[in-house]
Amino acid sequence: MSPTLALHPSEPKPRLRDPARALLSVEDLVVRFATRHGVVHAVDHISLDLQPSETLAIVGESGSGKSTMAKAVMGLLPNARGTIRFQNKNILETGGEDLRRLRPHLQMIFQDPIASLNPRRRIEELIAQGLRIWPELLQGDERSEVDRLLREVGMNPDVVRGRRVSEFSGGQCQRIAIARVLAMRPQLVVCDEPVSALDVSVQAQILNLLRRMKAQYGLTMLFISHDLGVVRNITDRIAVMYLGRICEIGSADQVFSRPAHPYTRLLLDSVPKMAPRGPVATVQASEQPSPFAPPSGCRFRGRCPHAQAICAEKAPPLLQIGADQQAACHFPLTRS
Repeated sequence: MSPTLALHPSEPKPRLRDPARALLSVEDLVVRFATRHGVVHAVDHISLDLQPSETLAIVGESGSGKSTMAKAVMGLLPNARGTIRFQNKNILETGGEDLRRLRPHLQMIFQDPIASLNPRRRIEELIAQGLRIWPELLQGDERSEVDRLLREVGMNPDVVRGRRVSEFSGGQCQRIAIARVLAMRPQLVVCDEPVSALDVSVQAQILNLLRRMKAQYGLTMLFISHDLGVVRNITDRIAVMYLGRICEIGSADQVFSRPAHPYTRLLLDSVPKMAPRGPVATVQASEQPSPFAPPSGCRFRGRCPHAQAICAEKAPPLLQIGADQQAACHFPLTRS
């Protein structure tokens, strides 16, 4: 029997912006997986939106539900429930030819660049594959378009074109994966931890490339990461997830300079820095609770130094903290 998906009145739900302007609008998204050990509460009533040419970063520890949410947005999870509206169509209720026509506009860059590319195909075939399915996207001849895309991501087409994935590093493969995505001329790109498998020096190169591609192509991006330090210079807004729920969402400037949720402060304090920026948040040494049996009330309460009785009794609503900042906390951090 499927678990009940009704929204409890106390569950946090952010105030979405003007739906007429949103390219992507997610409302009450729920993803639960039935296993022999019980039901995994992977994503619990998530709501968020993205406006054209905006980048929204979803951050949180492993197991918080970030990648599950990304796959749901791509229409890859048949058990997802709620509303995911893209180009005025609910992806979760769209199928067949209608969903197929949305695919070129909605592309994904995966965490493992080598595993995301077919090792048997040459690089020119990998990039041209989508253009062969959607020839109307092709401008000029196929070879010229592949060469242009390779140059866009900083690779020499004469050297790269005829080789295979095994001959390239992880960073080079991610550049090829980005070229393959750009071939579809997408409106929305979902980046699922696109630099976490790369060396630190290569991470910076790929982030700079994504930032340049966003500006050049007017891309809208949903950027998944477990590291706030990675997303600082690429994102416009940040949503912080913990155990399947959003605990804070707002503009990057506000979240970085004045975090309102203790968990956000914990993530910021875990980012390496040259000198301390102030008192470090005291968080109890404990593991993240099990997604099979999430805690009542606030899911972060077992690790929060500010937790009180109400935190166990009632899930905190998302409160308006600033002009573009909301936090699901009964006791948001004091503003200076």
